[in-house]
Amino acid sequence: MTVPALLEAQDLAARRGDSILFSGLSFRVSAGKALVITGPNGTGKSTLLRAIVGAREVSGGEVRVGGGVQTAMYTQDFANVPRDGSLYDVIAGLRPMWERGAIQGH
Repeated sequence: MTVPALLEAQDLAARRGDSILFSGLSFRVSAGKALVITGPNGTGKSTLLRAIVGAREVSGGEVRVGGGVQTAMYTQDFANVPRDGSLYDVIAGLRPMWERGAIQGH
């Protein structure tokens, strides 16, 4: 039995100007699994995350998000995080059904 993918990418490619940030990138994330993205500055980590949440087009390949999955992203400068409360409060507001442990773990 195949576990449904929460997130899947096939042959992703992205460019910045004339530079290729990544190409041929494929992965699959199923329930209970994690995806870790590491690399030096300027190698396309944020570009990949923007592509996953639909905020940036890629130059090749496809991203598929599983049914019922809602994507979101905090930007590097936290510009989309309100400054008038704690990060815990922000996450709790975005995920009202989550219990305290889930919020803290996030």
